[in-house]
Amino acid sequence: GGFHMATTAGARILPVSIVGTSAVLSAHGRHVHTGLSVEVKVHAPIATAQYAGQRAQLISDVRAAILSGIPKSEGCPYRFRTRARARPHARTICSTRAQGWAS
Repeated sequence: GGFHMATTAGARILPVSIVGTSAVLSAHGRHVHTGLSVEVKVHAPIATAQYAGQRAQLISDVRAAILSGIPKSEGCPYRFRTRARARPHARTICSTRAQGWAS
């Protein structure tokens, strides 16, 4: 996937947090609420060269950067996923929030 391509190419990964989209269009929703704000936070690029052979750590660090830009009030980004098989890592993503919540 993307992490493999980035490490192979020696490219940097640019983590991006997007906040407020669930208020504009809820999961499975059909009505777009206008007049609301969506915040996009672009984090510092992460160089992949220092993660040679450590893809899991790279993924974890990118995830932590993204979560640092999502306030607690937004909740878990995968809260609408009900089948664990659909996103087996969803529980891991949500549980890491305790370590990296933004205020």
